[in-house]
Amino acid sequence: MVEISRTNQILTYPQSSRSEQQELAKSLKTATPEQVQPANKEKISLNIDKGISAELSRSIDKHTSENMLKKVKVMATIQSSLNISLEEFAAFKEVQMAKNPELDLSQLDLSLDKEGNLKLTDSSLPDFKLSELEEEIAKNDKLVDAFSQVHTSTVEAIKLKSTSFKDLQPDHFNGSFMLNELTERYSKQFPPDTYAHGREYNTMEKRLNDTDPFLFGFFFLKSLSIDFRV
Repeated sequence: MVEISRTNQILTYPQSSRSEQQELAKSLKTATPEQVQPANKEKISLNIDKGISAELSRSIDKHTSENMLKKVKVMATIQSSLNISLEEFAAFKEVQMAKNPELDLSQLDLSLDKEGNLKLTDSSLPDFKLSELEEEIAKNDKLVDAFSQVHTSTVEAIKLKSTSFKDLQPDHFNGSFMLNELTERYSKQFPPDTYAHGREYNTMEKRLNDTDPFLFGFFFLKSLSIDFRV
């Protein structure tokens, strides 16, 4: 047999006889490959034979538990802050309508502007009236803090659900979160009363107050229509 080497030299090897080739083929067929085990097998914490080591398993369980607790805590904060926001906003409207019985504030909605100030929206009210009402509602620190917390904790919840949103900031939702609209969207995520959750939580009050933070968070995040697969 002839082979050309890397240095372009011609190398010649003796040709095996036919009988030698037959003997070699026969020996290859009957040969049993030797299984080689890694020398440090006992140090491997994750392999087919042993599965996940106890230490790694405990670490995973701890991380999962801590992450779940963070999610529940954040959802509970959103739920509480949203309820406070709704209560304070309803109380504000009652006071204003008591002062001005001719006012119809049924369509009045609330958001935060880019600077984080409370902003009112109602297409049926003139701009000067909205400005007057905004001056009054800005004095309600409890409402400002609660609704701002809804924005902040919502961003925290989104980041806990997906690392794709690590750069998301609370002011991202300023101007897009309308208090009443947001609440309605959340409520619409519940199934009809032919399903258990629909029957048990069949009013807005129950959906806001009686749900546990985990269930609340599930429907709340769903109402945001965010694609977490990104």
